[in-house]
Amino acid sequence: MKRVLALVAGIVVSSSVLACNAEMGMGSFDTGRHGALVMAAVIGEARRDGVIERVDTDDAQALAKTRAQLWKMKLGQYQGEKPQFFFYQALENHWTDIRDFAGSTQISLHRPPTETMEDGVVMMSHGDVADALLNGKLTLEQAEQKGLVVFSGPEDQIEKIRQWIDKSIKTKGIFGL
Repeated sequence: MKRVLALVAGIVVSSSVLACNAEMGMGSFDTGRHGALVMAAVIGEARRDGVIERVDTDDAQALAKTRAQLWKMKLGQYQGEKPQFFFYQALENHWTDIRDFAGSTQISLHRPPTETMEDGVVMMSHGDVADALLNGKLTLEQAEQKGLVVFSGPEDQIEKIRQWIDKSIKTKGIFGL
């Protein structure tokens, strides 16, 4: 009986979140990673409150590539240690592998994730949050406090990645990015 009730509750909650998600104009999203449903609610609330803006596009893949290039330019300016991490866009199910390779920041888009991604540090968020970070409308600390960015993995590695991202988004490059 408990299993049946749990199943019914799961269906009701999932249906409610999907309905709210569609109502908020968030499109489809993936719930395959732990915390993705919570992230959907947090992103919807942040959009409603004007904390982040929704980027409308018909070409999600092109938008993901553009965002990856912006991350590469911003993160590539940082001269400190650049540990590998994975940026998981919870609502779109896009994985971005970010690492330093021979002194150059390398960014690769993946979908679906590979096994090696599960072993490293994962930064779960949304592309619109990344835009707000890159454009200086939101700091990493603010994003974490609001639940718009969630890290998982070894804490010492997470702290290095926080420093890398924080210092990179505060640095103006030659193009003002």
